Amino acid sequence: MEGFKQVVMDDWAPFITSYVHETLLQLTKYDIIRELGLIWNVIRSSIIVPVLTVSVYLSSVMILMVFVERLYMSGIIYYVMLSGFKPEKRYKFEAIDPVEDNVEEQGEVQKCTADYPMVLVQIPMYNERKVRFC
Repeated sequence: MEGFKQVVMDDWAPFITSYVHETLLQLTKYDIIRELGLIWNVIRSSIIVPVLTVSVYLSSVMILMVFVERLYMSGIIYYVMLSGFKPEKRYKFEAIDPVEDNVEEQGEVQKCTADYPMVLVQIPMYNERKVRFC
């Protein structure tokens, strides 16, 4: 690290301070560079480090939340699979008799009417590839 400081002082200090007069406020160019370094250390320790620390903690909390959600959903999915729960046993699925004037076939998409309720279909849950509004 000491070599890096020497390179900065030897190579970059003349470039950075080339527009500063040698006797500005009774300071030399190296004094100005040292003061800029102290200012940078104060800014870094009082602003940048706390912001990054809070960001790391927030990211850790969000990662933990996603992990717990995946664990919870896995448990629910395995419970449904092992219990043999089928929606056909609980809900009655009856076809809606369409009125001939209200239904227009457009490929596989049907026109929404009062006979058909508005639904949102999202499949699969975690990797959505197709969303259809009707």
